[in-house]
Amino acid sequence: MDISLPGFSLFDIRAYMSSWRVCMALIYCVEDDESIRELVGYALHGQGYKVEGFGSAEEFYRALKMAAPDLVLLDIMLPGEDGLTILKKIRSRKENENIPVIMMTAKTSEFDVVRGLDLGADDYVTKPFSIIELVARIKANIRRATKYINVSHEEKIIQIKDLK
Repeated sequence: MDISLPGFSLFDIRAYMSSWRVCMALIYCVEDDESIRELVGYALHGQGYKVEGFGSAEEFYRALKMAAPDLVLLDIMLPGEDGLTILKKIRSRKENENIPVIMMTAKTSEFDVVRGLDLGADDYVTKPFSIIELVARIKANIRRATKYINVSHEEKIIQIKDLK
């Protein structure tokens, strides 16, 4: 599986990505393919992220009870419980409903993409993917989530005439 940026060497990618230092956000990667989990983890560690990888839903749920991540990377095709079911469960719990979720999957049809987004995914990346693009999407999703969290309660209220 080619998970790279065509036309660029690994050295070029590392040099480009090293300019993107971020704070220590926690990312959970739920992916049954260990090589993809390791590649994603390696790339994100290099960017200053803390990454925990899980090969199944059970492992992920145990970790989620211990600490909520800043973002979840979620494959759809997993052994046992699939990624879309996991996504529904994440969105159904009040304490997890605002965690950004990026689907990272080989399911590439328009139907699959729309279904994932309609079920609550914040973004959808198809395999094979570019690590540089994935990192950029992660940064954008965490940036948006952080802006929302930092907005005061009064700023979240919409008022139209006398209605709030």
